[in-house]
Amino acid sequence: AIMVALPSTALTVLLEVLAERNMFGELGLEFLNLADSDTVLGVAWSAVSSLLGFLVVFRTGQAYNRFWEGCNAIYQMQGEWFDAFA
Repeated sequence: AIMVALPSTALTVLLEVLAERNMFGELGLEFLNLADSDTVLGVAWSAVSSLLGFLVVFRTGQAYNRFWEGCNAIYQMQGEWFDAFA
């Protein structure tokens, strides 16, 4: 996992530094200036990031519910085994 996370982190930090210093125009990368919400690209970026955020929260909630269902099933199984041998 770290082999994927480190390059992604380095790229994110680099892009953040470039955006902070407004250097996208100097490098010919104006299209990466996604903070401008007046452009079509800025609006699309906002829509995609909002959708992605919603999906992450939804999937996390589902995983949390499955985890607790599993915990409840284990406790129920323990109780049934205890009742069977008691």
